[in-house]
Amino acid sequence: MPDSTMPNRPYLTTRAHRAFGLAHRLARATDNAQVTARMLAASAIRQRGLLAAALQQRGLDLQQLEAELMPDLPEQAADSDTSATLEWTAWDEAVLARAREEADGMGTEHFSTEHLLLALIRDEDSEAARVLARHGVSYALLREDLRQVYQHSKPGSA
Repeated sequence: MPDSTMPNRPYLTTRAHRAFGLAHRLARATDNAQVTARMLAASAIRQRGLLAAALQQRGLDLQQLEAELMPDLPEQAADSDTSATLEWTAWDEAVLARAREEADGMGTEHFSTEHLLLALIRDEDSEAARVLARHGVSYALLREDLRQVYQHSKPGSA
């Protein structure tokens, strides 16, 4: 049961907000009572950005990865209204707290999809972590890849 209406969370990037929005739409479209780690992981990857750059650096096909995370991904959920008010659940809040820790650990003020995915795969037993592990991606490797992507995305970097 949702705790409250989703307020504006200024520390989340637009991509992170969109990832949560899509994950909630997926949950509704698949008649799940709650967003799952797989739904949020697929939604985060779909937002592209630095997360996508880090995964592609490993040679991963993002569409294949999304399909593995959400094999029954309903297309209408991806295209539905993004302006609807979302509601945070206790699970969402727990993921947000872990994502905040990831962002703080990487020295970033705001956090985005890469921090959400790190928060999800920190637990090696999670379904999202197992899917990524089949592709040779672990929490430690993704964190290092993101560090490198951050270095290359800074202004003035070679």
